[in-house]
Amino acid sequence: MKVRFPLFAQTLGLLSLNLVLLLALRIIFFDQQNGPGWEALLYSPVGERVQAIAWAIHGQTQMRPIDEWGNVLKEFDKIYGAKFSIFDAAGHELAGEPIKLPANVLAAVQRNPRGRHDLDHVPGNKQISLVPVHSSSVRPLLHRPHSRFLLHTEHPDCFWVGVRIHLSQPVEGPGTVLSCSANLWQTGLFLDFGLLIGSIAAVLGLCLIIWGPFVYRITRSLAELTAATEKIAEGKFDTRLKANRWDEIGSLGEAVNIMADRLNGFVVGQKRFLGDTAHELCSPIARLQVALELLESNGSARQEATIKDIRQEVEEMSSLINELLAFSKAGLKSKEVKLVCVNLEHLLNEAVAKTFTDQNVKLEVPHGLCVAGDELLLTRAVTNVLRNSVRYASEFGPINIKAVPDGKDVLLTITDCGPGVPAEALKLLGEPFYRPEPSRSRNSGGVGLGLAIVKTCIEACDGILKVSNRDQKGLSVEIRLKADRASAQ
Repeated sequence: MKVRFPLFAQTLGLLSLNLVLLLALRIIFFDQQNGPGWEALLYSPVGERVQAIAWAIHGQTQMRPIDEWGNVLKEFDKIYGAKFSIFDAAGHELAGEPIKLPANVLAAVQRNPRGRHDLDHVPGNKQISLVPVHSSSVRPLLHRPHSRFLLHTEHPDCFWVGVRIHLSQPVEGPGTVLSCSANLWQTGLFLDFGLLIGSIAAVLGLCLIIWGPFVYRITRSLAELTAATEKIAEGKFDTRLKANRWDEIGSLGEAVNIMADRLNGFVVGQKRFLGDTAHELCSPIARLQVALELLESNGSARQEATIKDIRQEVEEMSSLINELLAFSKAGLKSKEVKLVCVNLEHLLNEAVAKTFTDQNVKLEVPHGLCVAGDELLLTRAVTNVLRNSVRYASEFGPINIKAVPDGKDVLLTITDCGPGVPAEALKLLGEPFYRPEPSRSRNSGGVGLGLAIVKTCIEACDGILKVSNRDQKGLSVEIRLKADRASAQ
């Protein structure tokens, strides 16, 4: 099964979503005491940026004459994308572009009629005196809750952000740095997007450094488990996993290894049993054949038909035993096969000459094409496939044999124009003793060991067998083998 959404990507995606949600919650629900909303925005760590901007303006204006304050505010307008003004406690504009304040904004600016002491004495907070600030680097030790405000008006449609300051000129007393903007998030008042993006990237990078290797090891182990189980499902029971983990995935890998060992023992034992049984049956079959020859030489004419029937049955038994021996030997020999260079062109020419007589055969194979395999096993596999083609499809049209290089492999395809097989039977072809037809007679093809022998021989040569129905009509048998270096020369 093809993985559409890897576990590694899912984990990193969920981690990123988690961080984004935490950041969003931190921005929305700023302070449990003040609750969500615009006021909470000012008293959160995000609001500290507004305070810092106001005190920067305050520091620069207090060191300059009042007629230069407008130039200072224009510079801040360009930097933060908002309109800044300075008002005294009476609501008179001291600097900035002339602006008429809405009633609620003017009331907020004039909220401190008693002067600076209202800023210093707030219930529940320690007293602290605000002194004139002559440098932008100086910050108050404690920001009072009422030293900032944020209002929204519909006429005009603007957001007003005010921060209380203490003026030393033109008169000494409280004042307000007021900013006006149509959209808070399009200004630099609350967020420095460059810093925000950099912080997010740093957090994500740190999480990737911490979580990346852990998630990668998990996904790699799961991928190895998947590949191993797929090979075991294909019948490669010698597949093993490296036990290099001490967690649940490592335990699962050990369980897969134990399962593969037991399956391998069952299959090898089965093939050895079949081989031993077939070998033991060879002697009585041979004695039966000798007895039949003696009986035939001494029998009467009336016994001739009976003896002929018995001989046919004995020959079928002998053929079946030979197939069982070939199947068991191919399976047991697969552990000891040493792959060598096999000239596929020469092998196919000999197999065609032995199998076909007057059938229409088309053979296409590049000159000198070689594969890595065992010549005896490959000859047996190809011969069995060709015999099946002759038996089932020779009367329906030509049989095509084609071999082509395919990357590092060689693809051998044998197709015919016969009736094919039912779609539900395709996945079972190659299983021992399975045949699509319910009949087990020799006239319909035998007991179903032919393709099982082919599959075992091909897998012993580290190849892959695939059987499928053609789009038009007929059956296609694909054999994929490793190309040998000699084929490239």
